[in-house]
Amino acid sequence: MDPYDMLNAVAVWLAGRTATAPGADLPPAKALVYLTGHGLLAKNGEKVSVACRKYDPGVLLNEGTVTPAQFVEKFVENAVGVVDEILLVLDFCMSGQGVTATMEQALREWVLKGEKLKLWVVGSTHGVDPAEQLEFVTAFVGAVDEAPDSAEHIGIPWLREKIKAGGHSVEAMPTAEAGDGEVLPNPAHMPAEGPTWLTGEWERWSAPARGLASGERTGWFFTGRDDAMAAVTAVLDADGSDRRPRLVTGRPGSGKSALLGRVAIAGVAGGELPLIARSGPLPPPGSVHAALRLRDQWSVRDIARRLGEQLGIEVNRPAALLDALARRDSPVGVVLDDIDRCAQPAELVGELVRPLTAIPSVRLVMSSRAPWVPGLEDVHVVDLDHRYRAGNDELARYLFTRVTRARGAPLANHDARHSAQRLAEALAPQCLATFGIAAEVAKGLVTPGAHQRWPSDPLASGRKRVTEVVLDLFVDVLSSLGGAARSLVNPLRLWPREWLPESLWLQLSALSGTGGEPTSADVGRAAAAVPSLLVSREVDGEVWWRLRNEPPELDWPSDEVVGLLLAAVPEEGGEKCWDRAHPHLIRLLVRWITAPGCTELRTLLRSGGFIVSVPPTGATTDFATYDEELRIRTTVWRAVHAGAMDLPTRRLLADLLLAWAGLPRHGTATSARASLDWAVPLAAESAVVTTIAVHGNVMATAHDDASVRLWVSADPEPPRVGAIERYRMLAGAVAVPRSGRRTVAVGWRDGRVSLLSDDGCVELLGRRGRLRADSLVFATDTTVAFLNEGRLWAVDVDTAEERLTWAPTTRRLDRVAAGPTTGPPSLVVCTRSGDVLVRDAVRDTTIGVLHRMGDAVTALAVSPSGRTVVVLGATGNLFVHGEGSSLRLHRTVRHPVRVAVSDRLLCVAEIGTPSTLVVHSLADLEAPVLDLMLPEEPAAVAFRDDDSLVLSVVGGLAQITFLGDKEGSDE
Repeated sequence: MDPYDMLNAVAVWLAGRTATAPGADLPPAKALVYLTGHGLLAKNGEKVSVACRKYDPGVLLNEGTVTPAQFVEKFVENAVGVVDEILLVLDFCMSGQGVTATMEQALREWVLKGEKLKLWVVGSTHGVDPAEQLEFVTAFVGAVDEAPDSAEHIGIPWLREKIKAGGHSVEAMPTAEAGDGEVLPNPAHMPAEGPTWLTGEWERWSAPARGLASGERTGWFFTGRDDAMAAVTAVLDADGSDRRPRLVTGRPGSGKSALLGRVAIAGVAGGELPLIARSGPLPPPGSVHAALRLRDQWSVRDIARRLGEQLGIEVNRPAALLDALARRDSPVGVVLDDIDRCAQPAELVGELVRPLTAIPSVRLVMSSRAPWVPGLEDVHVVDLDHRYRAGNDELARYLFTRVTRARGAPLANHDARHSAQRLAEALAPQCLATFGIAAEVAKGLVTPGAHQRWPSDPLASGRKRVTEVVLDLFVDVLSSLGGAARSLVNPLRLWPREWLPESLWLQLSALSGTGGEPTSADVGRAAAAVPSLLVSREVDGEVWWRLRNEPPELDWPSDEVVGLLLAAVPEEGGEKCWDRAHPHLIRLLVRWITAPGCTELRTLLRSGGFIVSVPPTGATTDFATYDEELRIRTTVWRAVHAGAMDLPTRRLLADLLLAWAGLPRHGTATSARASLDWAVPLAAESAVVTTIAVHGNVMATAHDDASVRLWVSADPEPPRVGAIERYRMLAGAVAVPRSGRRTVAVGWRDGRVSLLSDDGCVELLGRRGRLRADSLVFATDTTVAFLNEGRLWAVDVDTAEERLTWAPTTRRLDRVAAGPTTGPPSLVVCTRSGDVLVRDAVRDTTIGVLHRMGDAVTALAVSPSGRTVVVLGATGNLFVHGEGSSLRLHRTVRHPVRVAVSDRLLCVAEIGTPSTLVVHSLADLEAPVLDLMLPEEPAAVAFRDDDSLVLSVVGGLAQITFLGDKEGSDE
């Protein structure tokens, strides 16, 4: 700061303390003021200060300048009773510019001015020439860094002698009231005691929160994890919290309890971490109100009672705790460690944890060994095994802190720090990214002589640093070979345990190196030079290579590696030719784009060519940690490659799934066989479609929320809802007339029949018993036929007059559909025994037997023209009857199933794991026209006409049009 600005800042601060101290009961403060003149530079023969004020050091009190005495006077005037101790440090120029006699005189004068204060004045008496080289400030900071960690504060006499020992002239004078000086806190101080503010259950957090292994009691060693801490503590910020509960996951030893423990002891009211433990993100003070480390034998009631005790709420059951918290307005921070260790984990989630997430005032932080907890889907997962995985640098810092700062450790002295650093870096990779292992390693290292034994003792170290040695040796060999051979090393580290084909190895080496393009001859020379390190094998006529000992993985940023791999993919016309890329290159690419920290995955998944051409084989991450859009795209990515679907089918499925998720389609999914006309998501309030009735541009759907919708449809645009009817019962059947009249007949499950149009809904019949989904149909444009209690009825839609048209005595009617549109109106009727009959809808007579199944009919479908009928039996046998023909599907159909038929096509949608939608041409039932593997269950299918199929799943509607024969044998 400019010296004037600093003087003003000190005056303002002192005035503020003086004004607030009497009423606020503030403890006396400690003050350190560091005045420097190291910005004095020689320019054109004159000395110019970058501190914005020209200061003549030969005159101690020069009008228009700032002197150290003015700072002392400010404290004398205002600091008594307000500031307990003061340390004034004067750098070169501000301390008399190295004139020792003047400096000593000035010190005495300033000390006399502040005789009523506990004041230390420390000033440099060094010459002015080295001022520009920052020698004094370097010596000052170096002395602070070397302070013994046993001292909570750095004594001024010790500091003075330490600076002098470094060859710098310095003087320090105290007032009579001053002691050794406790203004400077020691950043290296390691308190012997733990957090004294913890009592009861809170004490169980003490050891893990300080980074201690089992059985250890002293020290503060928590290290790193800044990203994870920031992600966790954000929920405890009352002002900026997104309120999403935090779930910290990871395998045993990954550091879950340490992370939550640090949050607990730093966030509890009254908690004040020592200086050595304050680095990195911390929760706001007082933001944690309850924190439990769960035990195996605790029941849900035990946990609720203990939380209540910490929150000051007397409860004995979860519901009472939830009620009490729901009445609180201010945020309540709750920390629960190992929720999967409860005696009743499912009950804990259902009865306590999930309800807690719904309370606006609760800020919840949890941990679990499982990467996913059923019932807790809408949480922010902090995955310590993947995205927030411990790095070797963090583990090395932790080990270094342990072996240098633990009391009595063999490497605790400053002279051994270099050895300690080397040891920590050597052991960090052996800890397998696990702080639990590192803690146990460190516990052994602090015993006398342990640091000499660990690197060589296989029983103690776990595994040796062979990988680093092998890599270093291989790099040295390649360097000795010279030329392009030096670039061969990095591709072998892209996937260390995997073999690499030679052609791809050379290509990636040329792209990643700076020494030209290596050849097979360079590979041969490297293999001959180190035959014990580099091994090969032949796969499909090509040589593949790898290092015998797995090297460390390439430490480049993920996006940089992905850029290298993408550069190796062939291109044509500016587009990537994924089908021409080496299969192992694709596997490498998938591995790296799904690695934590990679940002390229989103860009690639927005590319239609990538998502349908590149299978997600080798993915290395848990997609659940991604944001919503990326989770959807990765779900689509996996779905389109889940079965042996060809490329056009994968394109169609990708566009379907993206549109159903509300994301833009990649383009019109069209092949020589089928095209996707439209696909729309169904809003959550629309519920699931259970039945579709469609003919031409008239479409109606029944939903499982007891509603029926009449859609406005005008190809090629997606449909929109025109009219809606809701009832207290589900709709069992819907039907639309073939004339194009915008009307839908609805048979409700209680037997009521309604007529829905754009003008509204009218009731045709009252309750008559249960109607099934396929037991109602338009016999003519003005007559609705339906089955009730095994008998066939008809009702006039204009007059609402009903009549019984068939009441067989030996048969029980089961299903009804409309017959052909040509000729007199007719109906196709099934009996319980499996007979399929044709009835004249005008004369009410049976005019023929279409099929005798031999077992119960489970599905009946008729084409839009009525000329083609599909009958499915309970045993899975499916028959197609057309004009003058009868076909049988070559395979057995799996139930449950949805079927639809046109005069050209047959659709069979089987529900299961997986669900499939198969469309056959009636001209050839052997080879499917379309074979889709759906990630969601098909809810309903229906043909709009001979070529267009309407499909519904849980979250969407779509229309697929199947193209005619290109050779002209069809229409």
